[in-house]
Amino acid sequence: MTERGKNDMSGAGSQAKVLVIDDVRDIRNLLKAILERHGHIALLAETGQEGLSLVKTQAPDAAIVDNLLPDVKGIELIKDLKKVDPDLPIIIITAYGELRTAVEAIKIGAYDYITKPFDMDDLILRVEHALRGVEFGQQAVKRFSHAPHPPSRRRAARGFR
Repeated sequence: MTERGKNDMSGAGSQAKVLVIDDVRDIRNLLKAILERHGHIALLAETGQEGLSLVKTQAPDAAIVDNLLPDVKGIELIKDLKKVDPDLPIIIITAYGELRTAVEAIKIGAYDYITKPFDMDDLILRVEHALRGVEFGQQAVKRFSHAPHPPSRRRAARGFR
């Protein structure tokens, strides 16, 4: 296995390897274009097995995983990916209304989740936070705690949704 984390993630424009596991080619290619536009290297996999293999050989810095893959459910894939690399930040993509799946994914080690249809700016923000190891909710509480009307901790932890 290769060593992850050789790239310095602290500076703007630093390259990180981000694995995208999605069975829809158009989504993979769109995410690849967005990630590359933000200075990252996109590793693409169509199936969970391909993604698992890439984690073992390429040591990505983060992963974006679709919940519904042809060979495995995203939840099971997260467990397998975490066995190979316990520190890999994983963002799971779920369909609208799959909140139970998103909560389960977080409980087993996913860094974050995003629902379809998703906003590309929101997704890249989540990827950037995952790469920096920053928990969005905690940063939001710190950032806005001195505001005239600070958000509740619960609302901040949910990303103001």
